[in-house]
Amino acid sequence: MQKANKHAAAIALLSALIGLFDVFSAFYVGSNPGRLRLLSRFVDKEVQYGTRTVTVMAGFVLMAIAWRLALRKREAWSIAVWTVTITGITHLAKGLDIEGTVISFAFLGLLIAFRNDFTVRSDPFAWSYVLFVGPFAILFILAYVLLGFWVFRSELVPHGFDLTKALSEGINLLTWGPPSLYHPVGERALWFFRSLHWIGPAVLLYVVWVVTRPVRHAHERTLRDERYVSALVRLYGSAPVSYFALMPDKRFFFDASEEVVIPYTLIGNIPLALGDPIGPPHKVADALRDWVATCESNDWLPAFYQTTDRFLAEFRSNGFLLLKIGEDAVIDLKSWTLSGKKKQNLRTAVNKGNRLGWRFEMFRDVLDDQHVAEEIRRISDEWLAGRSELAFSMGGTHIEGNPEERLSVAFDADGSVLGFLTWAPVYARRGWNLDFMRRRLDAPHGLMEYLITKSLLLFQEEGFEMASLGMAPLANISDGENDFPMLARALSLVYEKMSSVYAYKSLQMFKAKFGPEWEDRYLVYSSNLAIPQVLFAVVKAHIQDVSLISMVIGGMPSPQRIVKSLKDALAQQRLRVHPPSEEE
Repeated sequence: MQKANKHAAAIALLSALIGLFDVFSAFYVGSNPGRLRLLSRFVDKEVQYGTRTVTVMAGFVLMAIAWRLALRKREAWSIAVWTVTITGITHLAKGLDIEGTVISFAFLGLLIAFRNDFTVRSDPFAWSYVLFVGPFAILFILAYVLLGFWVFRSELVPHGFDLTKALSEGINLLTWGPPSLYHPVGERALWFFRSLHWIGPAVLLYVVWVVTRPVRHAHERTLRDERYVSALVRLYGSAPVSYFALMPDKRFFFDASEEVVIPYTLIGNIPLALGDPIGPPHKVADALRDWVATCESNDWLPAFYQTTDRFLAEFRSNGFLLLKIGEDAVIDLKSWTLSGKKKQNLRTAVNKGNRLGWRFEMFRDVLDDQHVAEEIRRISDEWLAGRSELAFSMGGTHIEGNPEERLSVAFDADGSVLGFLTWAPVYARRGWNLDFMRRRLDAPHGLMEYLITKSLLLFQEEGFEMASLGMAPLANISDGENDFPMLARALSLVYEKMSSVYAYKSLQMFKAKFGPEWEDRYLVYSSNLAIPQVLFAVVKAHIQDVSLISMVIGGMPSPQRIVKSLKDALAQQRLRVHPPSEEE
């Protein structure tokens, strides 16, 4: 969420124009013979040609960093300062180009005058990366140069291969100098010479991109952070996913007062936060302001996944946009009942379980029965069957029990585990959020209805106030606030017309059996242009073996595999819930 800055934009434009001027000035050095004759008394020809090449390369650098200057990158500002300082000297050495020197130093003065506008950080580890990769890149380029001169030796004048001459000519061509030791006479040799002309600028562009890229590393969390966030979650964690802030994939941002935490994971330059900011409600607007400032400083594009409608005004006041992405099925346990026609399926599932001798048990601590724990692990492994375990907004509970969580288990008449659920606490609402849903592959129809219903009844009996069955993705998204109407319509079309592929409707229908209240859930993001990156970050956060690089080089997730992974994500929430048969 970069703020527009007129000074930075103007300086970026000047950088590009001056870079272009530097490149062309090197080709028109001979336009003033008098200056060249005067310069030749003090500077020999080799130095003149060398500084001409340096000026060309500096021009490419100034053009390359222009965009980064527009983004107010501090590292780009430093590169620009050094570059124009050098060109201010090389303009004189290449042909007494006084005009070029004046332009360079005038631009240097502007850079210094507006230095405080360039505050956006770059990745602090970038230079270490360049220094590590640099020697290998140099060796590769030298090998390419020598191999080319050797392979095309018969198409060069003079013919033959000389190591020293090949290296000298290669360096000359890489720095955009004209051929001086060899001349190509064949098409292949001519192509080789041209390729060397573009390798140098390409390397410069890559180095500039690396050293000015956004911060790629979030602050590591400490034990003190974890304990403090745990306390904040207990006091203010009202979103069903708040408990998952404590998962190992999260990093923590604290506002200036350290009363509000934003749990997030960094995917590229997208810090994807989970749920609402956690802290006193009256502090959230200021915390978001601090978060936006930090993201701007790190060149990040902030986004929030599965926020409630509680702080929409605070998000908007800080420049965020909204996209409804689904609805959360929330049970009001204070008034929930099994009576009524709409709950017939639930009563049928409970009656079926009683008839078949099923036994329900809820565990409030780590399992001490190792036989039950082993059966649960086996069922979980069978259910995964090669799938990746999902993360970020789910999968944060322990299948073998935990003192902070609940584990619901259904046993058959023989005492074997049929299936289980895990529940994460929603402390600030005195409730629970459904996480894992897994069953034996041969488990009878209605098992999930049985397990959830028995769990809700017990929570109700213990005096809890709510339970969330999780989000139904894309449900009724046109009813909420949407700042990207075209995308909202496209997602609505997916929900309505592609339910056979993605099973969104069946998931929503399954949760509707329990008579929930539907709460809107939002994707909050910084700009519509950032949506592709944000959506990829959401997928990457949940399915961690997906990568853009693997897509490009083909090792991948294929498109079919991505679709399968997304379907698996839904399946892990609904556990292949079978619709009840007519006899049930």
